[in-house]
Amino acid sequence: MSFFRIAIWRASRRPGSRSLATDAHIPLSYAAICVWGANTGVGKTLVSAGLAAAVARAETGFPADSDARTVASTCGGDLAVGPHAARLLPSGGGNPAYSSSSRLAKTLFAWRPAVSPHLAAAGAGEGVADAAVLRATLAELHAYEGRGPYLRGDCLALVETAGGVGSPGPEGLPQADTLRALRLPGLLVGDGRLGGISATLAAYEFLRARGHEVPFIVLAEQEPGTSAAVASLVGRGATQVLSLPPPPAAPTAPSAAGDALLVPATIDAALADWLQRTGSAFDQLRGEVLAQHRQRVEDLATSAQRAQRALWWPFYQHAAARQPVTVVEARHGERLLAFRAEAPDAELGDEGAELQPLYDACASWWTQGLNARAQGAVLRAVTAAAARYGHVILSGTVHTPALQLAEALLRLPGHDWAARVFYSDNGSTAVEVALKMAFRTYLSRKPDLAARAGVVKGDAPAGEAHSNLSPSIELGVIGLTEAYHGDTLGAMECVAPSPYNGPKQTVWYRGRGVFLDPPTVALEKGVWTLSPGKDARAAESKEGLPSPAGAFGSLAELFGPREVEQAYYRAAIETRLDALLDGAGLVPGRPVLQGSGGMRLIDPAYQRALVAACQARGVFTGFWRLGSPTAAHLLKISPDIACYAKLLTGGLVPLAVTLATAEVFDAFKGPSKLDALLHGHSYTGHPTGCAAALAALRCYTDATINPNARALQAAAAEAAPLSLWGENTMRELSHLPGVKRVSGLGTVVAVELEVPDAGYASNAAEGVLARLRARDVFARPLGNTVYLMCTPMTDEATIQDLINALREALLAETA
Repeated sequence: MSFFRIAIWRASRRPGSRSLATDAHIPLSYAAICVWGANTGVGKTLVSAGLAAAVARAETGFPADSDARTVASTCGGDLAVGPHAARLLPSGGGNPAYSSSSRLAKTLFAWRPAVSPHLAAAGAGEGVADAAVLRATLAELHAYEGRGPYLRGDCLALVETAGGVGSPGPEGLPQADTLRALRLPGLLVGDGRLGGISATLAAYEFLRARGHEVPFIVLAEQEPGTSAAVASLVGRGATQVLSLPPPPAAPTAPSAAGDALLVPATIDAALADWLQRTGSAFDQLRGEVLAQHRQRVEDLATSAQRAQRALWWPFYQHAAARQPVTVVEARHGERLLAFRAEAPDAELGDEGAELQPLYDACASWWTQGLNARAQGAVLRAVTAAAARYGHVILSGTVHTPALQLAEALLRLPGHDWAARVFYSDNGSTAVEVALKMAFRTYLSRKPDLAARAGVVKGDAPAGEAHSNLSPSIELGVIGLTEAYHGDTLGAMECVAPSPYNGPKQTVWYRGRGVFLDPPTVALEKGVWTLSPGKDARAAESKEGLPSPAGAFGSLAELFGPREVEQAYYRAAIETRLDALLDGAGLVPGRPVLQGSGGMRLIDPAYQRALVAACQARGVFTGFWRLGSPTAAHLLKISPDIACYAKLLTGGLVPLAVTLATAEVFDAFKGPSKLDALLHGHSYTGHPTGCAAALAALRCYTDATINPNARALQAAAAEAAPLSLWGENTMRELSHLPGVKRVSGLGTVVAVELEVPDAGYASNAAEGVLARLRARDVFARPLGNTVYLMCTPMTDEATIQDLINALREALLAETA
């Protein structure tokens, strides 16, 4: 059978105009469409041939029944085979890679048995990777790029699949998943036979659920009214349904054999008659395919300008925009597919129009955690939950995704300490919840302070339930400088002054707490070097406490037992806390690695000391981002309250949770509803978010999906630090010219540039970012710090490519 076949009509071609390194770029300089079938035998090849102004029949076997022969015969074009299909010919091939004709029908992958590709490949004892299919198809598309032919309507590529939309590819995954990376609009050949309405709708929804656009459905009706019923059920919108007359009977199999199969087949009378009767319909379809392509490119080409008129972007200075607007057409796993044109100001016919795959190295603000295969698995879970539940209020009710996720979280990150799970929508809101929990719990431990604060359990006197009491105490937090917990007002109040909460952002910011300047650690010329914070030096007046070591040989040494340094740090912390009422407080923080503060790696011994020094403590961490299930696990501490968001759902939909101990939960029990935790939002515990999180958790730990699963689990078992980038790699980066220091852990590597204008407002990293983009890497700066963030599922080869791109960008910037 022929697995993938591409028939291309073009005005001009430029063989070899693309290097192998850029084959992943998807050309948009001419129209291309993917031909899908609702089932086998529905006439995919017939429709392909019809678009080529000829006839064809359903595929059966290769080479005895080569569909490409029929397609070529209809358009007077040439036949060709790729290296994989050529091995089935007696001569082993020998045909030119591309003919001189302007029309070509080519079979790329083929097996003799007329069975599913994954079974044929297994039976032949050979392996064909799905990635090889993509590379070969993209190579064909690049080889026939022309100059703006979609404006003239003289170029069209058809990529025809095998079997139905869910039929497996060579590796056993549905072809719809394999080909999603190409982002080709789909033409679905529906089933016009009895029962075909159901099969056609199922195939249509299958494609859409996997991220494919399907602008066309074509049915060769054998059962009258099928196309009308399909059109009614699909509904008016972006999909057109075209009806064709019943297909002719399949002709007798050709008698040609061997290399003679590279000669086009003879069209029998029945197919020729069908072609003549459907000619006008296919002419119309071809015009609509070309028009759809033109509209697609026009929409992409104008999106940046339209967005600049309509959007107010976060963390973006519209008055002095320096970076180009990135127009994202889709996502495929860890990569964004962004529109790119060699000459953006030229007419749409510019030959450089394409989709550029960009590695999402900022992980879309640190939320993305899924590779392409896991993305599909989580997407299916979300689709099922949305269809089953929509949304269900989560107050005195329960649904399966929310219950199962809560139980999983208590088993995993909450193991041995957490008793309850509270749902919210994002990390900032989860922090707000945690603050309420922590304040109430702290006061429940101190009844006298609770009374002075006006916190008394039970029904309030009439008229006082909502009165604005003026308590005689004020609670604050103990936090770290350069911290950031989100953009809601409460989360802004519990961090030190910063660009995010300054007078230009939050006029009523007060900073309710004491903020300690912690020691940080980074690689400087290959050595993990300690930079003590000013508060750590406060312990120097304590007799008998040696100051911490200034350098460390490895991450393992840094995170290992360091009781002496921990005692030193605790003395420093308590020196600051002695001036506070009752010497206690609350500790919101991002342990180990501060993100928005510049990817600062905080000395683990300091954080352990901080937790030990506070009577009520809370630690806010994230799933797997630091190479461990949670940062609390890595620090070997048990929090009272913990917040999780970002990677919780793999980045697919928003969701956050706040986990709490039994003591925290009990602090809100009382005789009145006013004693309860009166917090929530409209979409608390949304079924789709909970389903996404459950699926993402399974993917992170599944070694068949996540290539790093075993390494992450081994590190977690020992609570040992792990960098997916490799310590030696980070050491090498720290020696590069223009690099001040390097830090990183888990999925993060950050390079601080040696520049005079350091800080969040610095533009020093823009040159490096531009060079990274030229290497297909999308990154955002933190002032003069350039960071790359992979996912917990990024394979070793991709990480090496990213490191090479970063190294070259840094060297070029200082050359």
